[in-house]
Amino acid sequence: MSFVAAPFKEHAEAKLECRFTPHGVLPIMAVYGANASGKSNALRALHYIRHFVITSFRTAEQAGTGRKAFRLDAGSEEENSLFEIDFVIDDVRFELGFELDDKKVVREWLNQYPNKIRQKLYERSEQFFEYGRALTGPNKQIESVTLPNVLFLSAAAASKHPILEKISEFFKEKLFFRFSNGVSPAEFDEIGESLFRNEDLKNDVVRLLRFADTGIRDLKITEEEIPADAKSGIASLVELIQKLAGPAFPPELKFSKTHTYKISVGHECGDDKVRHLSLATESLGTQYLLQLLPSLLVALNLGAVIILDEITTALHTLLARKIVSMFNNKALNKHGAQLIFTTHDTNLLYPGLLRRDEIWFAEKSSEGATVIYPLSDIKTKNSDNIEKGYVEGRFGAIPFVSEFSL
Repeated sequence: MSFVAAPFKEHAEAKLECRFTPHGVLPIMAVYGANASGKSNALRALHYIRHFVITSFRTAEQAGTGRKAFRLDAGSEEENSLFEIDFVIDDVRFELGFELDDKKVVREWLNQYPNKIRQKLYERSEQFFEYGRALTGPNKQIESVTLPNVLFLSAAAASKHPILEKISEFFKEKLFFRFSNGVSPAEFDEIGESLFRNEDLKNDVVRLLRFADTGIRDLKITEEEIPADAKSGIASLVELIQKLAGPAFPPELKFSKTHTYKISVGHECGDDKVRHLSLATESLGTQYLLQLLPSLLVALNLGAVIILDEITTALHTLLARKIVSMFNNKALNKHGAQLIFTTHDTNLLYPGLLRRDEIWFAEKSSEGATVIYPLSDIKTKNSDNIEKGYVEGRFGAIPFVSEFSL
């Protein structure tokens, strides 16, 4: 899956500049496909890369790598899984890849392209490591603490490697995920804390909630101290789980929260007053929007990549269109933020919203494996009705529903 732009002329103003590609890069990637076509698994593969880079050193005592092999082919469990990702940090292109099985990292490599010419930073074959001239720092020392089921990059970041730490920070700080599995009270507590500590962010969220015609005019965040007996009880529970789970439980994880943050939502009443209600009284769509907006605004501000599974699950099509269009707007997207989302909503194929190279399709092969391909691989014209063509099955990636009777 690639953000590299094709040589299309449509919506050229939305493209992001990049000296490593002849036609720039794209701010948006929309993935279409039938139910159970593997769209979400494609995003989970990217999430696994992020998770393994950030946590594999901290969870090294756990058995294995935590990879999930393809379940519809018995032989796949005996084969390796390979992940590779290209990205740009501070105008330098990097290429990270690793291959692993259930127990260990089989191969790992990191290259950089400061001047379009590949420079090897390091290459690993199981527990044998080679380093390029450009990678200075305590490499051998970090190598000695890199266990077979740990990425060298993860160990290097934990050791504050002067060059590799910023690579790990890219995955931690520039990749945001929102999967469509509901919002937990703990997540709203986290959102409440971020809005409580950032008044400007809260005000921007309120403005967008007004724009979305939710009826919301204000957000009130209440900071409440956790009672001492509750903190003690939760800490004891964490210790008990840690004992029962053994090495599978991260040893550094302790309960350290001292406050909780409750969000109440202000609606304008008929007497021109604002009445605050519990967040639990709001619709699923409003709750989802409140979950989504802080991440969207932070991503736009940082120039990060935000990944959304099923963008229209709880949102009206017109709202989803506005969210997508924010990434096409250079006045709003000043720092080159990018959006990846999956959807079934063909209304987002509305002319003028997406370029043809921003539209991707996920389809299952006869063996049940997911194949992902862009619309730009199919012969089309800018004047084509893409929505009509997709619904009619011209591009694949739709369900074929048999006739049935009740």
